[in-house]
Amino acid sequence: MRCSVWVHPPGRDPFELVLAAEPEYTEGPLGPLDAMVLCRYPSRHRDRLIDARLSIHPPKGEVWLGRIADIQSPGGHALFVCSGAAGDLGRVFPGELPYCDTSLSFDEWNGVNWGAFQRSISGGVIDMGQSPGTTSQQNDRAGYWRVYPAGTELEALKFDLLNTPHADIRLEVSAADPVTGEPVGTLATYTAAGSHEFSFSAGCSAYLIRVRINSTPSTPSRYDKFVRVGNLRLYGVRGVPSITVPAVLNHLTAKIPAWMDFDTSGAWIEPDAAVIEPLVFEAHHQIADCLNELAELRARELSVRAKLSGGRIRPAIVSRPIDPAPAYQVFPESTEGQISGGGIASLADRMRVFYTDQGGRTRYVDVIDTSDDNYLRTIGQPRMITASIPSASTSVATDYAQARLATMRRQPAAGTPRIIAPITDLRGAEVIPAQIHTMRYIRFHATEIGTADGLITHVRHLGADEADLVLATDSPALEAELAIMHKRQQ
Repeated sequence: MRCSVWVHPPGRDPFELVLAAEPEYTEGPLGPLDAMVLCRYPSRHRDRLIDARLSIHPPKGEVWLGRIADIQSPGGHALFVCSGAAGDLGRVFPGELPYCDTSLSFDEWNGVNWGAFQRSISGGVIDMGQSPGTTSQQNDRAGYWRVYPAGTELEALKFDLLNTPHADIRLEVSAADPVTGEPVGTLATYTAAGSHEFSFSAGCSAYLIRVRINSTPSTPSRYDKFVRVGNLRLYGVRGVPSITVPAVLNHLTAKIPAWMDFDTSGAWIEPDAAVIEPLVFEAHHQIADCLNELAELRARELSVRAKLSGGRIRPAIVSRPIDPAPAYQVFPESTEGQISGGGIASLADRMRVFYTDQGGRTRYVDVIDTSDDNYLRTIGQPRMITASIPSASTSVATDYAQARLATMRRQPAAGTPRIIAPITDLRGAEVIPAQIHTMRYIRFHATEIGTADGLITHVRHLGADEADLVLATDSPALEAELAIMHKRQQ
């Protein structure tokens, strides 16, 4: 079976290449990476070939989409060196995107008689109040403010007021002038402990959080006129008040320029209600970087795939859970290269997890896997491993240990095998190597470690009937859980 290859010059009709050899093309976790196409040099549209879209159509399976990055001329043929459609997203810099910013990176805001106040930020808590032994007048004020880059439009500020302030002092929040720091628009006042939310008007890129004296002159002898604010979350992208994968992806795809011809409908972004906080992309991030980080945090496939849209094949962002059930199965006659496991290091039946509790104390919990599917339990030879995670509770540490042990009952398939047709899915239906894609599991039978499953992270297609694979050894779900824990500790 052979592939066909088409070129789509900008502003011109697409045409098919006359191939001199089967194309080689690769994909990684983010989708199409690169391709090499050896063909007869086309006589049409030679002036519009560089950066033109190129599509590889296997007899079965998904179309590979990319762009022509270079054209070489070995042996009288044309060698098209192509970058995959995922590379398009490496050309788009959407700017700083503070979807949910929990960092407390403020400048001091000095108002009337600011020297009478003391301010500090420690352990995620903002403390502001009148210093003992100082004299204040009504409406004296001081606090903090923060400015985001021009073009940022803040959505909302959520926080917890951790104490009920003294009657003589108030907490105030407002949008701020990005040059002077003075309040702009609504100035909200908070006097009750609890959770609060302040919504910004359109066009705000800076905000102010301060305390104000609300009494006649006084000189306190102790520190009792203060406010403490914690759990502060700044939602800094207007129109994205809830930070979920679909909401962020829909916002990012709207920033892809029209000339790239992406489908931006979001039709292939599956629901995911989990909230990701914090989440901030810096100005140097490309959209490709954003997708990689989201995939890491949610253990999802986030990739660029070819989809039929608007009567033509176009790249689209796909988001879906990684299915732990194998999509393909392979027997020894269809495999070249050794499949290895992780050895004893990949096996355990018990785990000790160290964590830091809310009081800052280091604790640990021991968890034992009681599954009959655990190899070490089968042979009666226990093995404990240890791990350290950020601030957590006993239940969180226990859940993490149980999830980790579930991945260590059997050795995972690892290695870089070559797959040769024919192979099948788990129902026995025939699959050709061109239908193998990344972020799917594959099952290998009768290997040196028995039957083993591996997650495909990279595929190099050698035409339609052969494919070189790279298999992961880490669990995406566990890596995502750890990444979330670390982000919440930031």
